[in-house]
Amino acid sequence: MAMVSGLVISTARDCDIAAVQRALVAREGVTVGKAEAQWIPVVIEAEDDVGMRELHDWIGTIKGVEYVDVAHVNFDEDQGASPDDHQHSAQ
Repeated sequence: MAMVSGLVISTARDCDIAAVQRALVAREGVTVGKAEAQWIPVVIEAEDDVGMRELHDWIGTIKGVEYVDVAHVNFDEDQGASPDDHQHSAQ
């Protein structure tokens, strides 16, 4: 089961945010969005919870990173299902 999470990374105000972004971009399973002030939006993808935890923990070790907040988690159990399938099954 593939897992996808949206994160918001908070960096120290005096850190080299470009260096943090370079480290993130270099890691497989990490997609980096456009930074806004000291915040960097990131999407991480892993095969399981262990892989997710490893990525999340690794991000927290990057110099300049102060917090890693989870904004969204998606457990991709049903890749072929449409949104209508979920609406009908919930009724």
